[in-house]
Amino acid sequence: MPKTSSRSRILLLLAVVVIAGSLVVAVTIGKGVLERRRQKQTAMQLIDVSRLLRDYWKEHRSYPVVNEIDITKYPEIKEMADLRSLSLLDSWGRPLRFESTKRHFLIWSLGKNGKVDRFPGGGRRKGGDVDLVVYDGKFWQLAHGI
Repeated sequence: MPKTSSRSRILLLLAVVVIAGSLVVAVTIGKGVLERRRQKQTAMQLIDVSRLLRDYWKEHRSYPVVNEIDITKYPEIKEMADLRSLSLLDSWGRPLRFESTKRHFLIWSLGKNGKVDRFPGGGRRKGGDVDLVVYDGKFWQLAHGI
């Protein structure tokens, strides 16, 4: 068996390290792209559900009075969503949250981590764990880049 020089071994080891590092970077970037896509899909779902709630208001001249619940548990809204083939789950598979008075509504997704991550004043926030929140049809809080 021919002997390889130490220089060849070092170059081979360096090539393996570079390839492995490239794979780690690619996987990390891919996960970030996937999470951003999920955030954008959920943002679109929130807009669609906002339209549904506005249609509910047009029909009833008020929103249902509801303390915070899983939106899928409100029968009339679930029925309206089913008729439109509209999902009431966020892109992570969790039900959207819903709260309303006769005149105002709030819907949101608990985001990637499934925990409450609402911040005083709302606005655009950095990070993938930010709740996406819509108040009366307009975004109150969302992640940067959406």
